[in-house]
Order: sequence, then structure tokens, then C-alpha cells
Amino acid sequence: MKKLLLAVVLFFTASIVMPTYTKAANELIDGKPVNVSLSDDDYRSYSFILKNKNRIMIRVESEVPKLTFKLKEVNGTSVPVNPVYLNDGRKDNPQIVVYELDLNKGEYIIELHARYDSGGGKVNLTYSTGELEDMTERIPLAFNEQVEGFIVRNHAQDVYKIELEKDGYITIFLNGLLRKETSLQVLDYRDNPLLTKTLKSTVTMPAQFNERIALSKGTYYIKVYNRLNDVEMNTGNYTLETSYQPTSANDQSANNTFADATPILFGATTTGFLGRTDTTDYYSFIVPSKGDFTINLISRLPKSTTVALYNQYQNRIKTETRNTSETNPYTFNMKIENAEPGKYYINVTSPKGLIEGGEYSVTPLGFGITTFKDYDMSAYWTSAFAWGYHNGIIKGQSATKLLKPYQKVTEAQALAMMFRHMFGTQDSTKWQWYDSYYDVARAEGLPIRTMPNEPVRRGDIARMLAYLYTGTHFSERDAITWLYNNHITTGKNPNAPQDYANFAPNELMVRAHLVAFMHRADQNGLQPYK
Repeated sequence: MKKLLLAVVLFFTASIVMPTYTKAANELIDGKPVNVSLSDDDYRSYSFILKNKNRIMIRVESEVPKLTFKLKEVNGTSVPVNPVYLNDGRKDNPQIVVYELDLNKGEYIIELHARYDSGGGKVNLTYSTGELEDMTERIPLAFNEQVEGFIVRNHAQDVYKIELEKDGYITIFLNGLLRKETSLQVLDYRDNPLLTKTLKSTVTMPAQFNERIALSKGTYYIKVYNRLNDVEMNTGNYTLETSYQPTSANDQSANNTFADATPILFGATTTGFLGRTDTTDYYSFIVPSKGDFTINLISRLPKSTTVALYNQYQNRIKTETRNTSETNPYTFNMKIENAEPGKYYINVTSPKGLIEGGEYSVTPLGFGITTFKDYDMSAYWTSAFAWGYHNGIIKGQSATKLLKPYQKVTEAQALAMMFRHMFGTQDSTKWQWYDSYYDVARAEGLPIRTMPNEPVRRGDIARMLAYLYTGTHFSERDAITWLYNNHITTGKNPNAPQDYANFAPNELMVRAHLVAFMHRADQNGLQPYK
């Protein structure tokens, strides 16, 4: 539902008596809703009388596409509220307008007019001297949807509710045309203000807000309001729109203490996010043998970042604080020499009380795949290879110290990587090393060519993976669709349609792609069918 909150302040106090108005206006009873059906070009009038001065509230819920609302005194004097035109009412989405007025004693008439060619419709009208419940309504606001509102006197406000399913950045676009100034506030779920800002505005020169805030997942509120309670004429329209960009952080667990530190691997890059409600993260990693290691951490957090390193006894062995920002990131390289084997911890902290948040990335170096010559910390396959190496899926070439991520995968190598991960199968000790993998493939009925030293097609790999995760033998096209649907592949071109052609089934599979497929399946919680 759409909602506009209008407040007119005449600075009076009052009480209610029974109306004495005797013309063709229907009597309104304090707090009792009135339902009326209006036809095209139809008028209805409703009356009430105030013996003394008091605040009243009027709520109009209209399904009429073109409805005019007027408030007058019986003697013909207009209350200083211009006629309001409600042009957005629909049967399935009524328009709601709430008026808050401080009126002098006297008799008043509310006039409703379903304008010509409006088609008519139903209207619900409520008059009250008490607070209406929906004065505090939090209006759900979808991202990338523009809404319009109208603010009037005496602290009038509209409050919108947004939900973040994941840590990320919201951008608020607000054009305020209030006659004096427009105010914006962002609140957390407890109504604590995270951002408060006021800009000068006029009916011809809007206040233009463009605010970007990094927030943790959760519920938040956006308030558009008039803070000038002593300025009677600070009224006007506004438009509001928000956008949302989820963080790229792959660390989404609660890792705020040593006890729940997130395990990370040598060579794998982990992206984290710190916001106003989450200012510290902990990670753990294992040093397998005595030697040197380096913690590479690139921070884009606002203001500053503190990185601390702890040993297995949770004693701090090194700490460093640097000024950082999204536009001026800083790269930490914390090197520890002759480190003893065991568990170590990394703690990343941002200043408390910040409105903005930000991202950082952390990569342990010195062991695992980082010892290979062709290791590339910035490559897309790095984290997948770190996972594969840690779990014995890939071994690299020990003699040359090469991972060869872009090398074509032979049929035997592909079977070995898949079955080491899924079934724990190991190299054969008899005859050829790959015999054990072919035995499993034949038992499973996989579409193999029994050409162990020949590169394998991407389409054949798709069929094998789809079967091994589901137990169903798919056609090649259906297997590729299954990979798309389960977020195992994005296709050769992530920006192109996810179809058969974009998967390039006749091209030959490379090591990086196959390991990345299995890594994504593991991250998505997919398990072999048996």
C-alpha cells in the first residue's frame, strides 16, 4: 500500500461533541470507520463538530483512481490544507493518506469526489481524536523501486522498511522538495540512528541525497521527515529510491571470537566484510611444519584497519594498524620467520561506531599450493586449487613444482580427480596407476572412452558430474542444464546466456575448470549420490 502522512498544525486544543450540522452530510463518529462506494463523478460529504480546540486525525483508504479530498468549515471557510488529489488508488493496491491536524472549535465537512472518468470505487474513511495505529506503520520498500511521498507540518514523517539478506551496500537516492529543508535518517532494527542528514530544499531546488552505506544483513528503516516543528510551511513532495549491492565476501559465518574462527587454507583468498554491527573477524590456519609464512591482507575498510596475529596459545605475536579506505586500500604483508607448526589465528578489526563498512581479503602464503612456481594469488582458480590440494584431489608436479591449471585434462586425470574427492579412490599399485579409477567408472556406467592419455570433452565431464551427484544418467544437454541450475558453472562467458552453446561442450576440459566445478559443488553442499 502507498502511504502519505500529512500534518497541519494550527496550535489549538479541543474536545468532541455530537455534531449539530443538519445539511446533507453524513455524521462521522469518533474512531468508527465509514465505508462508501462512489460511482463515476460522485460526491459524498461527512461532518463532525468540535466544541473546543483539539488535534484530529483523518485516514482515507481509497480504491478510486482519481479521488479529491477537501476539508472545510461549515461556514465555508477552507481549512488551510489545499485539496488533495489521490491518483494512485487501485482495487488490489489502495492508496492510504493520513492527515494529522490541530483544529479550532467549530463544525467541519469532509468532501470526497470520485472525479469524472475515474470509474469510481470503494473508500474507507476514519476520523479520530486519538492516534491511528498506522501512524507508525513501516512501509516495505523494494530495492530499485521509486516511491513518492508528501510531507507536511509538525514532525510529519514516512518510515520505510528494507531487508538485507546478506551483508552489502545500500545506496539511497532522495529528492526532497520541501519548502525549507528535507531530512533523511537510517535506523537499525532497534531504531538506533545510523545516519542523519538534513539538506536545504525548495519547491524548485530539491535537496538531493545520494548516500552509500555498508550494512550487515538484517532489518533497517529509512525515515524521510520534517524536523522543523516550529516552521508551519515546511511541506512538499519527495521521491525515494534505494539500490542494494551484496558484498562479494565469502566469509558469511559468525566468526567474532577465537572459538568460532573461520578455518582458511594456504593459498586460498578469503573475502570478509565488516560493518557497523560487525567490527571484528577471526580466522585460523594450520602451519604444517617449521618455516616462514606471510599473511597478505588487502583492506578497503573505512578509516583504519588493525590486523593482529596470534599463536596456538592465543598469545598475540604481531599487530599492525594502518589508515585504509575503499579508494585508498592498504596491503598488509605480515611475515613470521621460523614459525613452529600448529594453529595460528588472524584477527581483523575496524573502528567501532562507523556508519560505513567495507571489504577486505586475506591470503596465507608460504605453504601448500603457494610453494608452486605457477601459483597466482589473483587467479580465479586459486581458492579452488587450495581446496583441491588440501583434500588430495590434485597433487601438482613435484619434480617441476608446477600446478599447470590451464593444461588439458586427460580422461584418466579427470577420473582420478573426481573419484579421489567423491569416493576416496587412490592410485592403483598394479599395472597402470589409473586402473583403479577406470574400475570405478565402469562400475558406475560412466560415458568413458577408455582413452586414458587423451584429453576429455567438456560435454563428457558434464554428464559424468551430473550422474555422480544425482545417480541419474542425463543426456549431454540435460547434464549441462543441471550444472547451470546448481551453480556449478556459469558457462565460458558469464555475461552470455546460460545455454548449451555457452558451455562449449566440444571444447577440451582444463584442470582449472574441473577443480572449480567440484569446488563450487562442495561449497553449495552437494554430495555424491552414494
